[in-house]
Order: sequence, then structure tokens, then C-alpha cells
Amino acid sequence: MKNFLQISKSDHMPMGLFSLKWRFTDPNYNVLPKDKLLRIVPLKEEVASKMYQHLMPFLKNFQLDNHQFRDIAELNDVHKSDLTQGWLLKKVSNKKEKIAVLWDKENCVLVDSEVFCKYWDDFCYEGSDDVAVSPLSGEWLMYYFHGDQFQFGYRK
Repeated sequence: MKNFLQISKSDHMPMGLFSLKWRFTDPNYNVLPKDKLLRIVPLKEEVASKMYQHLMPFLKNFQLDNHQFRDIAELNDVHKSDLTQGWLLKKVSNKKEKIAVLWDKENCVLVDSEVFCKYWDDFCYEGSDDVAVSPLSGEWLMYYFHGDQFQFGYRK
């Protein structure tokens, strides 16, 4: 599958300008090791907006649209489960693949799937976050619903 969005270095912005940097840099939340933090690349707002416009049509009522995906898998109560990290690692098979993590029209990062799977709960806050996660190929989409559920599906 061809990448749905081409990302270049000019689409990146410094972590210091990213409005959600506190998730990864603030001692009141979490301070990631520097080598892991460097693997999280914030994208400019206009790129986040394009990503949002591309990914939102695949969702319906805070779920993956089952008409557009095959083999949808769900994991519930993810913050209470010891299985979440393993489940994510199984779903995201290429651990070095860059994936887009999108919160809204303004906030998106590129991160390798290994860092996302290890620190998933810094990306997905229960009760407040709705987060779309996708490789740039668009082959699959994972959605975290603020009700503490992950869904994962392969595009038809």
C-alpha cells in the first residue's frame, strides 16, 4: 500500500513547541529517557490537520467503521490489564516502523512502534483521549477510545 501521506523533515517541529510535550517531559506526568524521547517527532499543525482529515472518515461513533476494516480486534479496560503491552506488540508487527499518533486536528507525532508500545499509556489517557494510530502506509488503523478500549483493524 502506498503511503497515504508523505512526511518530510520540513513537516517536523521541535519537541519544545509541541503542545503535548508535557506527556513525555514533565515530572508530574512522565519523563521519558532521552533516547526514547528523540524517537518521538512532533508534526506541524498543518500536517496534523491533513492526517486528521484522512483518518477521521474511518471512524464511526468512536469506533473503527466495520465497513472499512477486516479482522477488527478489541481490547477493553486497557489501563487495568497486564496484557495491553503484549497485545499492542502483537498487533504492530514491525517494531521499527514509524507510525502516526493523532490526538486531534493540531496534535500528531511520528514515533516508532516500539516506543509507542512501551509507553502507550503516555499517549493514551483514560477518560480524556481519543487517539488514532496508523502507519504511513495506512494498511491498518488502531483507535484508542477514552472509555479505555483499543480497536485494531486492517483496511479492506
